[in-house]
Amino acid sequence: MNIEISEIDCVMVEDEEGVGGTRGAKSGGAADLADAGAGLPRPEARLGVVAEEGYQIVTRAKGRPKQAAKSTTTRPKTGTSQPGQEAEVSKKRRAEDALARSSDGSSTANQIEEVKSLVLRLLDREESKAREDEEKMEEISDLRQEVRDLKKEVRELKKMIQASKNKTQAPTYAEVTRTSMPTAIAKGDTASGMKHQQKLRVEDDKCSITVNTSRVKDEKSDFVAVKSKFQQAINDRAAMGKAKITCLRQLPGERINVVFASAADATRARNRVEWLGAAMPNARVLSEPWYPVKCDMVAKRAVLDDTAPDGRTLRQEVCAEFARDNAMVGLDFTAMKASWLSRLDPRKANGSMVIWLKSKAAAEWLLQTGQALFGGGAYGAFCSKYLQETSSKVCYNCNAYGHTQANCRRVTRCGNCSGGHQTRDCAGTAALKCPACLGAHTIKDWCCKHHPAHKKYLAQLPKEPVTPHPTRSEQSAAPGDRDAEMDSPDPCK
Repeated sequence: MNIEISEIDCVMVEDEEGVGGTRGAKSGGAADLADAGAGLPRPEARLGVVAEEGYQIVTRAKGRPKQAAKSTTTRPKTGTSQPGQEAEVSKKRRAEDALARSSDGSSTANQIEEVKSLVLRLLDREESKAREDEEKMEEISDLRQEVRDLKKEVRELKKMIQASKNKTQAPTYAEVTRTSMPTAIAKGDTASGMKHQQKLRVEDDKCSITVNTSRVKDEKSDFVAVKSKFQQAINDRAAMGKAKITCLRQLPGERINVVFASAADATRARNRVEWLGAAMPNARVLSEPWYPVKCDMVAKRAVLDDTAPDGRTLRQEVCAEFARDNAMVGLDFTAMKASWLSRLDPRKANGSMVIWLKSKAAAEWLLQTGQALFGGGAYGAFCSKYLQETSSKVCYNCNAYGHTQANCRRVTRCGNCSGGHQTRDCAGTAALKCPACLGAHTIKDWCCKHHPAHKKYLAQLPKEPVTPHPTRSEQSAAPGDRDAEMDSPDPCK
């Protein structure tokens, strides 16, 4: 066989006896087969003949691509191999195994180190976060403590402010009646007595009475002479006991406040006025001030007299029943006067009334509680401050509208001539002059614009006739007159 072979791959194939091996050689042609060595198989192996040594030759045709020929590898037989090749293969394999083991160990160690570093970073992060949370909680607790301290300081400041207000607040009705000036002086507390004396008003002083001297013709400005007259008149009457006058006070509106040594002496002097008539004729002792309280939603059947035809008359027992129904320890609910305020309306079962009390403390108690009892305590009413309408009332001291003589602090003026004397003492020689509007009339004349009946005066005046304006039909009926009007000279020019 004369076939040209470019490359021969010898692959050892096991024979019938199980012996195998491998050997290969490259040749440029058939002549090179002898140079391949004695170990090469004979050419008969191409036909599948097994050589004596047990080898079989596998040839590749020339026309096949070299890349495909190179892909065919020789596999040595398991039984027979050369010692040098085995040593090289084993060294290579051991080197590859050592390299693989070293690479695996290094990669595992690196991974472990990376995991350790990651865990450490996570732990550091958690620790820093825990520290930040602890710091925040400490700050929150500090802020809460500061808020509690501030609240405590605010409460203390409120208490201090309230205490200072209570110290500087004016005395109430109850405080005045419970702690009076004579009681403090009797106990020897001079400073306390002076303190209450400064806070008390003339109306609250239980040791004094007020005398109106507007009708007195004699000398009344010299208090030394007036005091001696008053004291002499008191000493001449046994019913007055040993009452002693301490001093006199000058009040507005020709009034004198007589101060006694005790409240009992003042009460005795107010009830027995004979001494005043003997000392100063035409002088009058003003009664004790009463304190009005307005009561709303009062049941009519509890206070009104059913037998009265007008339907607005109160029963005579109303004041006494009111004192019993509202009795309280330490307070005097004595009613001095009562008056019905509501209009006559049979459809309504309730109404309003005003009741004047003797004690200021009792009046203040009713205003604070806002409730009063009537009809044996079965009927309740709402209490409020009574504001008396004084806009239509005239003062007989200064003869002006809007207040009464008891509250007047102005100079005395005559209601006829506006002179500096009382109206009853006017001689009538001066020209008429109203002290309210300065008109040529008296204070009681309806033509005064401040008089309550001034509107009635205006309504009674005769009304001037009103000339009706001509209609359009009348104007068109007399064209000549209109032309005459147009021809007449304009008075405004």
